[in-house]
Amino acid sequence: MVSDPSLALGELYMSGELVPPECTVYDALDVFLHNLQSGEVHPMETGMRALRMLRRRADQFNPAPRARRNVAHHYDLDNRLYSLFLDADRQYSCAYFETPSETLEAAQVAKKRHIAAKLHLHYALTLRHWRERFAARRERIAAVYDERFCRMFEFYLAGSEVAFRRADHMVWQLELCTAVGTLPITPGYMLGGAPAGG
Repeated sequence: MVSDPSLALGELYMSGELVPPECTVYDALDVFLHNLQSGEVHPMETGMRALRMLRRRADQFNPAPRARRNVAHHYDLDNRLYSLFLDADRQYSCAYFETPSETLEAAQVAKKRHIAAKLHLHYALTLRHWRERFAARRERIAAVYDERFCRMFEFYLAGSEVAFRRADHMVWQLELCTAVGTLPITPGYMLGGAPAGG
């Protein structure tokens, strides 16, 4: 907990050893991050940050075999999981909320319209909807995996949402093509229309 509190906090929550009293994990993380940004930093935290920066290169060493394992560990999950909290298209990327009350489905369609012009950072709202859908279907997800997995994924969704709201998280979306003329010059293909020629 002392050497890497961010990692330890998530692992303690995932194992059930740390349970926020009378609030959700999102509420607790929101308070923690808000307090961290208040400007007051304990001298011990300053020292721990310096140690983490020194250790960073080793911690982030990610050769291709390890990177493949990491990607598989995060994304190669049972399709039933994603169908229980994502939209009907199972888009696991940021939606574009024109109003906070918009549904996730409508916001994902709006994203497809908007992405070609400019990407606004609406990931916090997307993550909120995913988190709420995940919570509403938690028992069914636990049947696919287990309670420990549910706690881990709940922490991941809540932590990501709080980070987009309170910290400096951002998203970049790229489209890669095998040849210059492959990508249509207009974004109609994103909306399900026929591709416009290149």
